[in-house]
Amino acid sequence: MSEPDEGPWLTTNEFAARLKIDPATARNWRRSGYGPLSVPFGSEHRYRLSAVIEWENGLEATAAKEQERKRQSGTAPPRVFSERIGAERKAS
Repeated sequence: MSEPDEGPWLTTNEFAARLKIDPATARNWRRSGYGPLSVPFGSEHRYRLSAVIEWENGLEATAAKEQERKRQSGTAPPRVFSERIGAERKAS
């Protein structure tokens, strides 16, 4: 029985373009152990798209938890500036 396909592989340049970062930043992240798992294919490292998406979702979840923690402690700015302005306009 064969393993299920987990999607395409991205080059370092494609991974960097997806995040709108410089490819050198992606290489530095890889060398420091930050970011999704990469696999060497000859001289080029590749990132499985499914692993990149999972990593991005983890970053988003971590950021949301941190933002909520700051809100609860009173150290965060209002959630959305435009929501506050809209509420003030309705009250006038």
